[in-house]
Amino acid sequence: MRFQTKFDTWLAITLLISMAATLVTPVVLLILAAVRQRPVPWGLAIPPAIWVVAIAATLPQYYDIREDGLYVRQGWHKALIPYSLIFKVQAVSNTLSSAVYSSERVKIDTQSRGSFMIAPVDRDRFMSELARHTPGTAFAGSGRLY
Repeated sequence: MRFQTKFDTWLAITLLISMAATLVTPVVLLILAAVRQRPVPWGLAIPPAIWVVAIAATLPQYYDIREDGLYVRQGWHKALIPYSLIFKVQAVSNTLSSAVYSSERVKIDTQSRGSFMIAPVDRDRFMSELARHTPGTAFAGSGRLY
């Protein structure tokens, strides 16, 4: 079963404003260099390159609950987490740095692969479905029992 990632509107707007602000300066400097017939500084390519890498590293995002494990896709990072490695699943709400675009997140702790921070659109339904595949795993954080 596939779950799409959740996007908070306020966070998407903040990122778009940040992107616009960091891309306007190079464009203005390119125009000024052209008008003054001066060489274009190579450093102007850095902000757009950073944005391309950041977007490619985080999009697309989705999460599949499969028969053989939980598949997490976040940009170029892909992971299949066997259910036997998951020992804790927690609903969290924070805005700490992460490759997801929502403050309503699910933290998945594994035995040998560290933690994964994801943000499914329907967090409670995702956790219920995951609980069916991971008996004995500790679930916490949303006020519901799974």
